[in-house]
Amino acid sequence: MSALQNNREGRPEHAWAVKDKPSMSIGDGSGGVAVAPLFSPWEAEQRIESLMEYDVTDVGSADWMKQHESLEQLNLQAHQSAQQAGDEYVLEAFLTFDKLKLLVHELLVIEAWRLNVFPRIKKGLVEMKATMRGYFCLFHESHYE
Repeated sequence: MSALQNNREGRPEHAWAVKDKPSMSIGDGSGGVAVAPLFSPWEAEQRIESLMEYDVTDVGSADWMKQHESLEQLNLQAHQSAQQAGDEYVLEAFLTFDKLKLLVHELLVIEAWRLNVFPRIKKGLVEMKATMRGYFCLFHESHYE
């Protein structure tokens, strides 16, 4: 079908159009698709080495949110490496810098925040229109549990 022809719904077919064939990966379906890493092993090491333990009172702070974003990106990179059976440098860096305890600590802190702090402040979050910050805190807890 040329780019000028129409598909069965009457819309023109484009090179960038979504194909009818559902797929869970990006590519043409011919097999192994090389995906660029989100960041280098060196950057992963820098991020992991700089991770800090936060207290329940710090949840939602600017520094906590920055670390949450970094953990999200590290999580995505770890999944990407595992899917491609590639170098699992994120996991290796967590082990090298002895940061697995930190991950467990963060899980316990966010669970304590959800159970003890969130019920007391949720009404105030709505009144202050700070719902996104509360959402990210809850997302962090649900995503890593």
